[in-house]
Amino acid sequence: MTSIELSPAQIPSLNELNSLLSKIEKETGISIDHTTGDEIAYHLMRRIELQHYAPRIMELATVIYDHCKGMAATEVMSDDRLLNLKADVQRKWFDGKLAKWSALYNKSERACKDLNSGIDGLRSILSREKELMRLTPNAA
Repeated sequence: MTSIELSPAQIPSLNELNSLLSKIEKETGISIDHTTGDEIAYHLMRRIELQHYAPRIMELATVIYDHCKGMAATEVMSDDRLLNLKADVQRKWFDGKLAKWSALYNKSERACKDLNSGIDGLRSILSREKELMRLTPNAA
């Protein structure tokens, strides 16, 4: 079974999506020294800067995935053999045809969630660091 392929008009969207995902994955893949407040603050700001890409990432992932679903539906409608399959078999056929694009959609969703949870985690660590400094009178 071959996967649904994108039309030439969709390739720029795929390239943009992959570029944006790469930026986020590069930052979220960095190991951060949680004992250094300056490093935590730096990476927190980097991740907040990247956060504005999340809506565009999900928009591109949705457009690509929905385009591929439409192409698969068109293929089913034009083939009586596929059209007459039981619903469960049709669903599995769709899952197989869309696997590549479903994985890309899930990767996009996961990257955005990881970015947000990373931001929340770094904020918590930075807040704890500030609280410890406030409670420790000799820390300067």
